[in-house]
Amino acid sequence: MEKVVRLSNGVRVINCTPHELKFEDGTIVMPSGYLLQAQMEEKRISDFIYEIRVLPTPECEQELQEIEQKYGKDVFILGSAISAQAYPRRVKMVVLTKKRAKVSEKVCR
Repeated sequence: MEKVVRLSNGVRVINCTPHELKFEDGTIVMPSGYLLQAQMEEKRISDFIYEIRVLPTPECEQELQEIEQKYGKDVFILGSAISAQAYPRRVKMVVLTKKRAKVSEKVCR
């Protein structure tokens, strides 16, 4: 199975989430096996307030470099919201057309 899929608009994507992604054009992009996880760091601001930072991990940074080298910089790397925060400008979060829907009914744009 090919990990990189070309959408109907010509954009090439790789799915680095554990879920299949269905797009408005009907294209389904299966998980690639890459997850690009991140680590959370808490910083106490006051008694009940904490600041959370989302940071990359060395293992996933290496995985991301592998993806970029293998598939090129013109491939959009799709990940979770957390992955997109940990690897800014390199990982993109998909936008769903329906906010409240079963996983099987969610569509990306």
